[in-house]
Amino acid sequence: MRTIARYLTAGGAVVTVTNRHESNCAGCGQVDDGDSESSARAWAQGHAELCRAMPVDGDGG
Repeated sequence: MRTIARYLTAGGAVVTVTNRHESNCAGCGQVDDGDSESSARAWAQGHAELCRAMPVDGDGG
């Protein structure tokens, strides 16, 4: 699995998009399985804009 995009939440946690169209927030743990890269990126970006989760130790950059 390869990372293709990362977005930061307002609290500084990382939302990662993989080449399998999966998005995962390392702060709050929410996960989304998109049907395409563009839908996975759109979910991740939208989630990052609203999520206030802070990074978990070892995550966030």
